[in-house]
Amino acid sequence: MKIAVCQTKGVNGDVAKALDLVRSQAEVAASHGARLVVFPEMFLTGYNIGEAAFKLAEPSEGPSAAAVAAISRKTGVAILYGYPRGKAIGFSIPHF
Repeated sequence: MKIAVCQTKGVNGDVAKALDLVRSQAEVAASHGARLVVFPEMFLTGYNIGEAAFKLAEPSEGPSAAAVAAISRKTGVAILYGYPRGKAIGFSIPHF
């Protein structure tokens, strides 16, 4: 399996621009035969964003996940990405 690792500068606080980067990098990865593209931790929102993480947090089935899933289907590349996960009440840090 060919894996692409995308270590690029994210866009702090701008999820729409980050999703555009995910789309373009997934297309590049697919054109090189990759089956998986890996993005950094907190890529969709930016890493060092303080309290904005609470505002930008989404549930695992939220709109950003749907957008990434659509990109994955279109490109044929699995996508691993990071974002702050929120739930109906409060903020959640996933445990591994």
